[in-house]
Amino acid sequence: MAEKIEFHFKGGSADAHQLPVELMINLLNNIRELTYLIVAQEQGITYNERFNPSRKIRDNYIIKCELPKEGSYAQTISFDYIGDELFFQPLKPGKYIKELLGFIVESADQKINQLFPNVKLRSKALSCIREALPKLDNNIFLEIFDGKNTANSRFIQKNLTTIIDRTRAAVEEYMTTVTGRLISIDFDEKKIIIIHPTTKRELDCFYNEDIEDMLFENRRQLVQIIGVVTLDDNEQPKKITDVVSIQEIDLSPIDFNDIDYGKKKLHFKNSLILTPKLDNSEQLYTINYPELGLELFAYTRQEITSDVKSDIVYLWEEYAKAEDDMLTEDAKILKKKLHSAIEELQ
Repeated sequence: MAEKIEFHFKGGSADAHQLPVELMINLLNNIRELTYLIVAQEQGITYNERFNPSRKIRDNYIIKCELPKEGSYAQTISFDYIGDELFFQPLKPGKYIKELLGFIVESADQKINQLFPNVKLRSKALSCIREALPKLDNNIFLEIFDGKNTANSRFIQKNLTTIIDRTRAAVEEYMTTVTGRLISIDFDEKKIIIIHPTTKRELDCFYNEDIEDMLFENRRQLVQIIGVVTLDDNEQPKKITDVVSIQEIDLSPIDFNDIDYGKKKLHFKNSLILTPKLDNSEQLYTINYPELGLELFAYTRQEITSDVKSDIVYLWEEYAKAEDDMLTEDAKILKKKLHSAIEELQ
């Protein structure tokens, strides 16, 4: 009997039983990749820098989609083994994926490490889960049902970010984020070259092979690179080594509907849509929304999204809930704007 996991897309257009195609593509591609990683690990296949599943793995382990169901948009994925079972007990990748999701919900780093002893494979597996699920700033989210338990993708994404950060903490302590325009890739030397916007200098950036998937997705774009940065005498970057992350700059609008507020929520009566920009140095994301007193800078889109939420909570506590006789005239105007835009829900 095939193993199954149900993915229920909810919120936004999913509540009308429709779904942006990229969300389904991300889910299916990354669950398939994760399945191949799990099978390769259990078969003792060495994971070096770049993973390419064998034809035997791809042919024997099949990931299938069942007919979507309403609720709000429910997609069931099943895992089948179609090889010869007479002399070989097939692996159950669905079981591993369920365990991994459960360990992420528990923030159980040690159990995740035991499930994926190879640190490079573990990092890749966690990245697959992160890329499979809608981003935190998406108004669509997933509820994942494994037959017994239900997990929320937003909770998983929050925990996952912390878990991935912990696994990289020892290395990234010495790392810096640099933004530049990708102009060339040398796959033989494992080197990319970017133009640094401030100095107009060409920077050599050296990477491991497991970064190459990111390169294919971000060719000739403004990209953000995390790695060990060597500075010149003017404390400007001149070379980047040990690149661990390459991401495109994403300046698409961020949609805020609800913000967690203790055991309550701050709900925007009309969605708050903020569009980030880059500062003059093109190294920082910025959001400026004077209507609610927001003026923020951060190195990454994820950081600035989190900062918006933190600032809204701060403004709500310091101004929206304050007594008028404790506020200046400007602060009273801000309080009125906050109450016009937001309501506090149980």
